[in-house]
Amino acid sequence: MNSKRLLLISAAAVAVIIAAIALIMIITGASGRDHGVKLPEERDPAAGMQQEEEPAGLVRVEVSTDTVKSVVRTLRRPEEYSRELSVTSFWHGGSSQYRIESFVSKDASRINIYSEYDAKSVLLTGDTTYIWYGGEPPVYSGSASAAEDEYQMLVTYEDILSVPDEDIRDAGYTRYNDADCVFAEYVSGQLGYVTKCYISTETGLAVGAEKYDGDMLIYSMNEVSCAVGAPSGNVFALPDGTVPGRQ
Repeated sequence: MNSKRLLLISAAAVAVIIAAIALIMIITGASGRDHGVKLPEERDPAAGMQQEEEPAGLVRVEVSTDTVKSVVRTLRRPEEYSRELSVTSFWHGGSSQYRIESFVSKDASRINIYSEYDAKSVLLTGDTTYIWYGGEPPVYSGSASAAEDEYQMLVTYEDILSVPDEDIRDAGYTRYNDADCVFAEYVSGQLGYVTKCYISTETGLAVGAEKYDGDMLIYSMNEVSCAVGAPSGNVFALPDGTVPGRQ
């Protein structure tokens, strides 16, 4: 073997060694580098929902007309909170506006409903409903005949679970009333009203809703304020100062 061929072989061997060393350095350097990104948890294929990786390893379920029912099932309202709502009912030629205060604890709920005509208070505790007007006796009491959402004039967004899938027209994530929300639009009831509902992903409470009869807006609700936690003050007392259920 002549010297020229030996030089060529030696040069090729050196090039291979240098390339191998460079590759090892690249691999070890990349594996040891901290990118500050946490891998997401294992995704749930059974739900049949698209999921998107977010910063800090969070996995956000994408909301669509096909998945919104599964998402709604995961939402939970807080056990205790206080909030104020603005509700307006519309009809041909007029409207009525209401300011609603609601106080919810683990064993009682108090709703104050203010309109231009009067002020009505409803206290729900146990199986009993108490109703009075203007903060004065007399107080009506009887068996609970309506749910808390009805007295608050709220759209009960959990009703979407009973809506046929084909009646869900739109769904997704959106920003509404300064809150990150799950949005759903669906048709319900014998009259075929269209409801648009915005549910806070933080509190699990509906922060906004609209209802339409055809093209006409007949109902609107917006959350004015909300505080999660036990309501302050003696909000569950009757006008005479007594608190039902307490001695």
